[in-house]
Amino acid sequence: MNTDTDRESTAELDALLRLGVQTALAGADFKPALESFLAELPRRAPDFADRMPPDAERSIGLALFREIWNHTPRPQQGWKRLTVPKPERNAPCPCGSGKKYKQCCAPREGISPFPSDGFTVLSYVLETVPVADYGNVPFRQLDPEEVAHVASEWQNDGRIEPAALLLEALLAPGNKPDSRHEHAFDTLCDLYLDDGRADARL
Repeated sequence: MNTDTDRESTAELDALLRLGVQTALAGADFKPALESFLAELPRRAPDFADRMPPDAERSIGLALFREIWNHTPRPQQGWKRLTVPKPERNAPCPCGSGKKYKQCCAPREGISPFPSDGFTVLSYVLETVPVADYGNVPFRQLDPEEVAHVASEWQNDGRIEPAALLLEALLAPGNKPDSRHEHAFDTLCDLYLDDGRADARL
């Protein structure tokens, strides 16, 4: 196992996802956002960009960015998602090539470095929210398991305080926690232990 290579690959994927979310949150029009993402990709994730076949850059970029776009909750729009459906085969390709989708990006539709199940970009969205505003997040519109997953990732990265504050906001009585919040509850208890606050366990 090459730990350095794995770390570099993780850093590249992290940069790619952060770029995608930042670009998606910058506007509500998919096409100019896609162009911005494609233009910035070689600078933010150069190794990944270099590995893309020259004749497939737009196709792969479209598939990646649409996945990120569709999974990005938007704080400025009440944390709702804007989704771009898969194009009809005979419709113009959204990559802007002028060709029909079936003759352009459709053959590479399944290309993605992202997991098919449980894909989330919520942590990158939460990076744009001040920690002091976590209490104003409409958690009823978010999956509590997804929020707990973000907190677990932050815990692994040593970001104990923001992870605990996030889960405290999620588990506030006004949000009416139920059985779907079990993972969040357990994670918060672990965070209290990591922070030396065993007496604060719920």
